[in-house]
Amino acid sequence: MEQENISFTTSLNVDDWDNNLGGWRCPSLKIPGAEIDAIFSGGQKIDDGKYQILKKHHIIRWADNTPPAKVLASITLTKELTTKELSSKWKKLAIVLPFLATVLTAIISNYSPKGLLKNTQTVDTNENTARKPITTSIDTFRIMFPRGLRAVVSSTNLSQDSVVKDNPSKYLRNKGIALGRVDEGLKKAYAGLVQKSPEEIKFVPWIVDGKPIKIGYSYAIQNAGPISTAQYNEVQLFQGDYYFTIYIHKTSDGEPQGPIIEPTKSGINWDFVKSGISQALEELYLRKKYVEFGDLGVFQEPGGEWEYRLEYTVRTR
Repeated sequence: MEQENISFTTSLNVDDWDNNLGGWRCPSLKIPGAEIDAIFSGGQKIDDGKYQILKKHHIIRWADNTPPAKVLASITLTKELTTKELSSKWKKLAIVLPFLATVLTAIISNYSPKGLLKNTQTVDTNENTARKPITTSIDTFRIMFPRGLRAVVSSTNLSQDSVVKDNPSKYLRNKGIALGRVDEGLKKAYAGLVQKSPEEIKFVPWIVDGKPIKIGYSYAIQNAGPISTAQYNEVQLFQGDYYFTIYIHKTSDGEPQGPIIEPTKSGINWDFVKSGISQALEELYLRKKYVEFGDLGVFQEPGGEWEYRLEYTVRTR
């Protein structure tokens, strides 16, 4: 049966604006075969002549007068993805668009081998570290710090319409989860990444268009970013099935720092990162599970980008 193209939308705002190129950074354009169908603002389609697509830079460049504060880009994937591309490109999309992670997981699980492979496992490029996916009969939580500007806890259950409409925080509290302990863990992990103390990390509501956004259990981070003496200006963390991926960038516009320095010389407080992640995940799993960490190393992806990978396993007590 012929595979249909996959289409989705992504919202871009001032956080995504690149002053040098005069447009919005659109990481979705990194996916093989991704094409912009249309761009909308305020529910109205924007004339094609008002913007340009700079695919090499993954930028939607504004070519008219004052740009809108927020746009919605409609994207279609015109190319069938290989297993390697699934494990790399789709993961990167989830890093910067965490609220799509559940949708992408569902897509990957349900499409036929001709296109998106059914039940595809993400495999580490270092085959010696590959292991079985981590599963739970209730829910699987994921911790992310996209762009180093937000703290996000996502899961399949947190993405359900009824939970989002009600309140993700209320849903977690009703399960008996102490959100104060989760927040403490998230702050400590983030503090380790940005070389600050946990007391310096402040969570505030994530506001979009004057309203708090409900993307999993999430916060914006006040005065986000590393200390001024750090060797990098932006850091991101994404939790996968087998390891945490940490990206560091020379500048806050996403320029990669590569080849990056050895983890022990980066200035990142890995003890804080591990301790904070452990505390947050253990509380999310109601202290019935705990985290074991494995190797920490530097890897280069096929596209040339460098990253840190911190292996982990969630075990039942």
